[in-house]
Amino acid sequence: MGQQCKAINRKGMRCKSTAEFGERYCKAHLPQHPRRTTHKLSFLKKPEFFIPTILAVLLGIAGIYYTKQGPTREEMKEIVGNTVQEKLEAAGLVAPESVENIVRAIGKSYPEVVNTVIDKIENANGALLSGRYPEAERLYKVLVTMFPDVPHIRFNLASSYYYQGKLKEAKDELRVAIKIRPDYAEAYSNLGITLLKTAGNQNLEDGINYLRQAIKLNPSDPEYHSNLATILKAKGNIKEAIFHYQEAIKLNPSEPGFYYNLGNLYSQINRLDSAIVLYQQAIKLNRNYENAHFNLGNAYHAQKKYDKAAEEYKEVIRINPNAGDAHNSLGSSLYRQRKVKDAIREFRKAIEINPKDSLAQHNLSIAIRASGE
Repeated sequence: MGQQCKAINRKGMRCKSTAEFGERYCKAHLPQHPRRTTHKLSFLKKPEFFIPTILAVLLGIAGIYYTKQGPTREEMKEIVGNTVQEKLEAAGLVAPESVENIVRAIGKSYPEVVNTVIDKIENANGALLSGRYPEAERLYKVLVTMFPDVPHIRFNLASSYYYQGKLKEAKDELRVAIKIRPDYAEAYSNLGITLLKTAGNQNLEDGINYLRQAIKLNPSDPEYHSNLATILKAKGNIKEAIFHYQEAIKLNPSEPGFYYNLGNLYSQINRLDSAIVLYQQAIKLNRNYENAHFNLGNAYHAQKKYDKAAEEYKEVIRINPNAGDAHNSLGSSLYRQRKVKDAIREFRKAIEINPKDSLAQHNLSIAIRASGE
């Protein structure tokens, strides 16, 4: 049983609430603590490398154009169309109905098609990888017009949608990619993640099913296990989520994000000792893992190891000096060590970074009253 809270209001009246054991103040008169609940999700962004296949097709087009003497336009279309069909079928792909689709999309003649299409593929991939998502979307849409039945292009277009928050469009493209290629494990995984981002229990159930299918197709991919665990966690299936996070770690023990994810789950169910070990392992693999330092600090704070918590928040600030929540959390830990003036400094820094931080403002008012300023 704790003692009576030592907080005194402006009228000189002492708070009648009870402080937790080992604390001087009740919860209402202690600084509140921000949390980070982010988790690592692996939405595959790297474009599928489909250039060689299409390059072979287009070089075939160019070769026919330059070696055939005097074919009519209709003969040319028929010859080129048949060649494209044969080459794409040999590569396991489906050709567009006519090369006219390509020419119409580009607006150029046959001799210019090869370089133009390769440029568009490389530019689209480069835009996606460098985060220029509207540009990537525009280019992949053109490529879809040229090659409507190549699933990799649909997959990449979905990625450009996803990173712009266009989740419905991303889902639609991924479903088309899966329809074209039913064994497309990466598309099942990305579709599962996209559904996680959309509210509703049915979407979670569907997301779980898609990720189970991805694992069925490729059980040795750790990202699929981690993604499935994250959706299972959101659904409340804690035991199975732990299993799949552990599977991800077994398959790739050098990925810090997997330890971090499992640490977050253990923190959620109050298995703090296990969470601390996992956060420490994530940091061992990546010293500058900001979120792992922050949540390790939160775990120490929950165990009332305020000095250790403060050290972790200082690490977050070293990595990211503008992390306002870290300054706020550091202030909270300092306050509980009765370093009130230092706590006030950190709360003010948090507010300087984010003037609308109501939690930091609340904490600052508590600290100022306690200091007698």
